[in-house]
Amino acid sequence: MAARTAEEILALYTPQMPAERWSQIGPFVRSVISEAYPAAERAKVSGNRIGVVAGLVSWALDQGLPLDVEQIFAPATVNRYAVTVPGFAETSRSSRRTLLTTVSRRVTRRAPWEPRRDPLDSRSTPFPYTDAQARWLVECVDMQRTSLRYRGLGTAVVLGLGAGLRTAEMVGVLGTDVTVRNPHLLVTVTGEQRPRTVPVADRYGPLLAELARNAKSEPLFRAPPIPRIEFVPNLLHRCEIPEPLRPVTVARMRATWAVALLTTVPMPTFLRLAGYNDIDQIRGLLPYIPAAGPQLSRDELDHITQAVLP
Repeated sequence: MAARTAEEILALYTPQMPAERWSQIGPFVRSVISEAYPAAERAKVSGNRIGVVAGLVSWALDQGLPLDVEQIFAPATVNRYAVTVPGFAETSRSSRRTLLTTVSRRVTRRAPWEPRRDPLDSRSTPFPYTDAQARWLVECVDMQRTSLRYRGLGTAVVLGLGAGLRTAEMVGVLGTDVTVRNPHLLVTVTGEQRPRTVPVADRYGPLLAELARNAKSEPLFRAPPIPRIEFVPNLLHRCEIPEPLRPVTVARMRATWAVALLTTVPMPTFLRLAGYNDIDQIRGLLPYIPAAGPQLSRDELDHITQAVLP
């Protein structure tokens, strides 16, 4: 049997979604692929690429967007889809955003595309802050010139360095999501993807308590509405931060928290608190975990020799 042509692959492709939905968006998806990939490139278009585009279009339809390339393939829409849709591993999010960004730049005419972004590459884990840098970053909260920056940087610091939350998780935290289990503070992460309760490192407790008390039932970051994900990196970029601490990103704060926990708590506990699904997701952190000494400590010996199956 002769291999199918690119046109046949495009015409015959059927994604894993209800037939009614595919009949609704199929012609639009095919037109986008045809526009994004000239005839000379179309032979490279696999069913997987078509499926990624179809996934974005179907999701956008669920968000209430019309079948319009300028709206569905706008930068904010593509980035929100890549970051927030549940069920994808980090490597999958990276490749999806890269592919959709390429398609979007080719099919949109009015969308306000910024200069090309660095890819979301899970293989390049942000380097964690040192303990001294983390303490310095807390001090920077009081250096902010506006109440919005004070509140925003403070929230990012206590939820990032103190609880290891992702950006998408931070923006939804309300003052009432912070609870006390004497003498410690806990933050409840809501949502369908990774709901959990995370103890907050004690050094960040006083600042978190202040922010939660002032926010009450509002988001910690700012007065309602709940901010979009892009709000956080944009705000952090505008904050008064000394150059040695830059770049200030949620990913870097989360990595700092993760390294501290990996040297402190059992792996199952860490995975649960971090909202990870499997151990492969911590590979990038391993170079930052201090090596064990040549001899086991008394505490380590006790833990090992007294270990039993649950």
